[in-house]
Amino acid sequence: MRKIPVRIIVFILSVVASIIGSATILPFINPILSAIFILSLIAAVYQEKTGKQFENRTVLNIVSILGSVFFLSKLSLNNLITPIAETLTFLLSVKLIEKKDVRDFYQIFALSLFLFTASSIFLLNIKFLFLFILEAIIIITGTVLLTFLKENRKLKLSTKELTKILSFSIIFITVAIPLTIFFFIILPRTQAPLFNLIPQQKRVITGFSNSINLGGVSEIQESNTIFMRVSVKKLEKPPYFRSITFEKFFKNRWIHIKTERKKITIKGEKIYQTVILEPYGDKYLPLINIPYQISQIKAKREGSFFVYPKPVTKRVRYTGVSVLTNEIEEPLTEKEKKLYLSLPPMPEIEKFVKERFKNTPENQLPQEILKLFQKEYRYTLKGLPVSLKDFLLNVKKGNCEYFASAAAVIFRLKGIPARLVGGFYSGEYNPYGNYYLIMGKNAHVWVEYYRNGKWHHFEPTFAAGQETIQGTGEQTAQAVAQKKKSLKEKLFLLMDTLNYYFISTVINYDFTTQIKTFSKLRTSFSTFKKLPDLNVKSLLSKEETIYTATLLLLFVTLIILMKNRKTVVEEFYETLEKKGYVRQGNEPLETFVKRIDDKNLREKALEFVRIYQESFYRDEPICCKTLENLRNIIKEIKKGGEDGPAS
Repeated sequence: MRKIPVRIIVFILSVVASIIGSATILPFINPILSAIFILSLIAAVYQEKTGKQFENRTVLNIVSILGSVFFLSKLSLNNLITPIAETLTFLLSVKLIEKKDVRDFYQIFALSLFLFTASSIFLLNIKFLFLFILEAIIIITGTVLLTFLKENRKLKLSTKELTKILSFSIIFITVAIPLTIFFFIILPRTQAPLFNLIPQQKRVITGFSNSINLGGVSEIQESNTIFMRVSVKKLEKPPYFRSITFEKFFKNRWIHIKTERKKITIKGEKIYQTVILEPYGDKYLPLINIPYQISQIKAKREGSFFVYPKPVTKRVRYTGVSVLTNEIEEPLTEKEKKLYLSLPPMPEIEKFVKERFKNTPENQLPQEILKLFQKEYRYTLKGLPVSLKDFLLNVKKGNCEYFASAAAVIFRLKGIPARLVGGFYSGEYNPYGNYYLIMGKNAHVWVEYYRNGKWHHFEPTFAAGQETIQGTGEQTAQAVAQKKKSLKEKLFLLMDTLNYYFISTVINYDFTTQIKTFSKLRTSFSTFKKLPDLNVKSLLSKEETIYTATLLLLFVTLIILMKNRKTVVEEFYETLEKKGYVRQGNEPLETFVKRIDDKNLREKALEFVRIYQESFYRDEPICCKTLENLRNIIKEIKKGGEDGPAS
């Protein structure tokens, strides 16, 4: 059977551990340092292949000290993680190009582990869990192999022996995970972090702030970057998600103007939702249209939407209530009506609207606008007009901002107050996790016009023959939802579901969640104590009962096996005892064996003692080939004569 040198295996594992440990951090540290690390990996592989090692440790030690001082000099209370991560990356880079002995491999594994621990700050999703398990298996396997390499630098192992060691690593991690989960649940959390260790996360650009330029969302609508996940039952129609309203139009730009706070009335079916919002750098909190209430987060109502006290620079989670309606009752003052009718001078557009809608009654204006757009305009993200005038009079094609802006301006020129609403439309409903996945490409702008004391929802963009925001050609959102998903799309949704639950249960497991969990357990326990005639079947379904019983059976079996598990020496004593030879008290092993009368049996026993003591006194683990040889000797002893010692 072909055998592989242990040193080569350890080197490969050390390189893989280094890559996993640093992969997440490299984009967040100095680009020059990232390049140095990659070059160090290449150099390490070259050195191992050619046998040319850099042996001057003094030079490398000096470089390590100077580099550590340089990177740690940037350390501050507001910037803790990045300098530490850069220092670890630099030390690992130096260690990779150094001549590698057993202790050097130990250090590479340790640095990789520390670096991976730091990466948990940067990688707050399900990928971290998978990489953690992989990194742990690699480091445990490498550490076990290093114990063998320490005693025999030329040791080689067969594939079968390597498989056994790898299996041990996997079993170790499998046993450790439940314990880790247990401590994760019970260890106390603080209501606020002791230090602000988490660096500012990468922001999702949505195109929405307190102002919006015409054409400013077009690049966003081509992005697949995830903006938020909204856990809610699937709605009959693709939902709108409201973020902000824009009241003033000036120089091809819409601006949000705060108006007097007053009570608004929203009537309709209430829908409950939970939102996980990615960091994006502004303070607006989207909810399904129309937002009614928000909780689990500090927020205040600003007209028909909610805002956070500060820009969202870290992932936030909140619950909300929305009302499924297209109308908002809100009394407007004369000053507010004037705001919603105000426009900058635009003589060409005024002339166009006056001629086109000269005889159009106020109540028919929305339908006439839709007819105009449907007949003469089309939706596109390419070759956008330079202005609203260019869109209406010349190019006659654009994205949602142009259609919404044109409709709002037409309403205002006809004496009807109107405003733009910024947010998102449709999204991808994930049936595996029961939530809407909202991306940058779902960014959308629509219109609300004011009539009879109410704001009315108006969607002008879809009149151009496209009922989705991006990526579906002429298909409607409903058609997209009914379209059979490819394997790639299904896998993406499955992975995102895992990521969603990881964020919900692990990343967002804070002090409040912990208290709620303990309260539920206490309530369940109290209920349990009040039920002396508890019927387990009434609490557990058939599948749950089978699952629980199976787990208990496996747990009991594992305990029994571990309790009854014999060492190779105990098995040796037991075998000889069956042959009639019993060890007396603390009698030395070799003395005991020499008392055996049967020559063949004594020689085999002495061979066992020799192999065992060689490994024992060299402080070598009894494993793999040695253990196999010892067990073979025991088998040969068992096959010997059944008679006891000579009388």
